[in-house]
Amino acid sequence: MAPTEASILEQFLLAPSQLPTIISLDDFTALFPRTLQSSPQVRALYRDLQRQRSALVDAVAADIDDEVAKGRLLRRYAVRARLRAEAQEDVAGDDELQIEHFVASSAPDGGDGITAGTDTGTATTTGAGAARGGRGSGGPSSHSLTSIVPELDDAIRDLEAEIQQLDEEEARLTAAVQQSVGNLSDLRYGRLYNPQLPDEVIKGLQNVQATCEQMTAETSTSTASTNTADQRPAT
Repeated sequence: MAPTEASILEQFLLAPSQLPTIISLDDFTALFPRTLQSSPQVRALYRDLQRQRSALVDAVAADIDDEVAKGRLLRRYAVRARLRAEAQEDVAGDDELQIEHFVASSAPDGGDGITAGTDTGTATTTGAGAARGGRGSGGPSSHSLTSIVPELDDAIRDLEAEIQQLDEEEARLTAAVQQSVGNLSDLRYGRLYNPQLPDEVIKGLQNVQATCEQMTAETSTSTASTNTADQRPAT
């Protein structure tokens, strides 16, 4: 049996990741000076590191389960797309078959060449439909009662995972909408997120006003100097 995605990830990520697999308690104790190797704190430290490592491995295992569920969803989407494409091919084949029957029925008597060609095309179309599994013609199913149960279980898990993803997306959208509504309510009733914002705005406006007054004064002084120079009598 070919290895699955989950078995590969678990074999290369989870199996060699436990702390006892990396370093045993005896090897860990040997890293300390001889005077401290008999201390119970060394064993306690090792157990604490082992606990942290186990928590990390559990998190990785959860991520692996999520990735496997996403892979099943992708495969399910691919199967649905293939089935839709095959259904469209079947519809196109049925249309061609109806056209051929129409041509055969409207052919004049004695048109053996057209009729023969039509019969050949009909046989070819029928053979192609049978090669696709005989859907719509009572062809045999590709599943037995034993093989269909795992497929149904996978479909149930895929639907549950898809529903969970939709619920999570709904929760994120609801939180974003509630945050936007809260911000609008704060703006309406004067409860700003930054309480110092009004003072900062007033200070900024005062700076703009001071700059405008300074530029106005400089412009007035320059204009007065120009007028005085123009009024001097020419020598």
